[in-house]
Amino acid sequence: MMSLASCKRESLTVRKAILLAFAIVIYNYVMFSRDQKPEKDSGYESNNSSSGKSSPDGVGLIGATENRTVNVTASGIRTYTFKMRGKKNQTSKQTSRKKHFLEDKVVVMDDVWTEEKMAAQAKIFADRAAELATSCEELRDDSVFLRNISAIHANLRWVPKHKLIWCPVYKAASTTWMSNLLLLAGMKSASNSFHKQVKKLYPPPKSPEERQRLLETSMRMLIVRHPLERLLSAYRDKMLRGDQFQRLSHAIKTKYPDPDIDEDATHPTFHQFLLHIRDNMKKFWSSEGTSKVNPHWQPVWWTCGPCQIMYDAIAHMETLTADQEYIIRKAGLRDLAVNAHTHSSNLDSFKGTDEATFSYFSKIPKKLIQQVSNLYRHDFQLFGYSPDKFIAMGTK
Repeated sequence: MMSLASCKRESLTVRKAILLAFAIVIYNYVMFSRDQKPEKDSGYESNNSSSGKSSPDGVGLIGATENRTVNVTASGIRTYTFKMRGKKNQTSKQTSRKKHFLEDKVVVMDDVWTEEKMAAQAKIFADRAAELATSCEELRDDSVFLRNISAIHANLRWVPKHKLIWCPVYKAASTTWMSNLLLLAGMKSASNSFHKQVKKLYPPPKSPEERQRLLETSMRMLIVRHPLERLLSAYRDKMLRGDQFQRLSHAIKTKYPDPDIDEDATHPTFHQFLLHIRDNMKKFWSSEGTSKVNPHWQPVWWTCGPCQIMYDAIAHMETLTADQEYIIRKAGLRDLAVNAHTHSSNLDSFKGTDEATFSYFSKIPKKLIQQVSNLYRHDFQLFGYSPDKFIAMGTK
């Protein structure tokens, strides 16, 4: 029979082993939490941390200013961040904005997508394509509407290896998919010439026959957005940052003086920006497209030729999570691409799109909103959007 002293020694040994194991667990947890700690200036609430675990709504966050890989452990999907647009000698305020500008919202890709759910999403895409075809038929007599097909082909990003063709629409998840195309090329970082880099990697085939063959055998993807929401996003992104758009920003303030703001204001108001858009688009229409329009507010129908290219995957920014999930799965990119939404226009005090939309458009005359909407009428008609809600927000 075991002596009392032996029992005590064995019990003490077991307790020490348990304490040691517990200490190891605590140490690993602390080290993991420290490595995954988000930036203090993330611009998101603390319950949406980038710890690698999903938040209560099934979303993880990554900050795109770090040059390292982040794993979304809940799904096992590899996600990457990109060191983009970095500049030397930035002030602390500029650095803070840069981090906020480049933050991504990454959706955890779980396994709840059954065959039934895929079929339901496929039907949504088929319905959108059918509605687009109907609208195209109604617009077929518009002489300005159809472009030179080679010009449209040059706007596309051709990915033959994965049988994917995508038309980038700026301010409609373009940065997200630029990142994904870099991932498909095996790249985990991007230079300052982010868009040029992707354009060089995925040019159109030289032969018209090869282009046609790929168009017939590839998924043809287009992501669209409410035209007025897109304009607001362009304003918040490009007019509120003091970089390559600084000259245009100053020109808008000079040409469209606003008596309600200080002459020394750093940025033009949204009202001034829409006046610029109105005049810019009037020239575009009167010149039948020869007058240049910045790609960030160029009409989708002009950029992508949706009545000349039969897009079979038309995603909407309003349903981006589900739409991208379907596209990634259908194209066989689950282990290569990221279902993310890059937040590139949060340079003001608004975190929610609805809050920002009402605040900005409620200060704009209804007549101006109507004028701008009319100039984007083809985008409204082709993709099933209406300007009525935004006009109702405006002032008299």
